[in-house]
Amino acid sequence: MILVPAVAFPIASFLDDCVLRAEGKGLPVCLAMYFLVSVALPDWMSAAGRVISTYENRGEEHRSGLVLEVCRIVGEHTEKDDKISVYGNWDIIYILSNRMHATRYSYQIPVGNIMPELMDDYFRQLGEEQPPVILTAPGFMDERLNSFVQQYHYKEIWSESGTIIYLNESAVRGTG
Repeated sequence: MILVPAVAFPIASFLDDCVLRAEGKGLPVCLAMYFLVSVALPDWMSAAGRVISTYENRGEEHRSGLVLEVCRIVGEHTEKDDKISVYGNWDIIYILSNRMHATRYSYQIPVGNIMPELMDDYFRQLGEEQPPVILTAPGFMDERLNSFVQQYHYKEIWSESGTIIYLNESAVRGTG
């Protein structure tokens, strides 16, 4: 269940506080537990279930034609064990293309806008790894990535709707 931490952590915190404060006060702790289990927890679980249902049924289709085409191209230019990098915030590509990300940052933005050192580390790792394919999430191309792909001689092989796919031909081992 997605929301287990949202339920378990507050309960554990509550119990921890009760135990720490209730040494020798078993009855108040038992009453608090009874209230928690019989009144608060059912309402809380019901609300958590509605959140999950809303999330699952919100009608979004993440497997758009663009996503499927990008995954097809990634598959044509990489092998199953090759790593890729998606610049921006578009992790569905890793999942549907069945490729791992080349750095420890599967997405960089918006976090990189707040923590510039993250972007420095991302580009450092990207330079070390030099994956066969780097692609941009729609609209995420910037000067820093443009400089990187030029410096490491990546070639643009496909572009549509603000998404660009770059190929490092020296890193490509085959197709898969």
